[in-house]
Amino acid sequence: MKKIIILMSIVFLCACEKCDCGENNTNNNQSVENKDEYYVKYTAWKDKGQVVSNPYMTITIEDGSTLKINSSGGQVTKTIGPVKRGFTASISSNFPYKKIECCKNNGPFIIKLDKAGSYTIDF
Repeated sequence: MKKIIILMSIVFLCACEKCDCGENNTNNNQSVENKDEYYVKYTAWKDKGQVVSNPYMTITIEDGSTLKINSSGGQVTKTIGPVKRGFTASISSNFPYKKIECCKNNGPFIIKLDKAGSYTIDF
């Protein structure tokens, strides 16, 4: 009987622990998306044999500002992060091909945009 009471006490105490589902959480059903981290990979490139004068890529970085990256080769890639959901990634370049890929937490990178423009993280 004593063992049952001890076991029930442990179960009761575990059930009463503070929820750490999110910052300032007052609702156990609150989403944990505010803990998700995203990484953004920007790539711009050209086909072999194509000529691009003064190749560059301009991207949005973590603080929302832009970064221009000059290239001397046929491709330029830059990964940034972590960023939060709602971050707007943008790319422009004089390379003929551009893409934005995103990954959530430790997941795989997925192509979200395969041209110049912007993508707002919403997954």
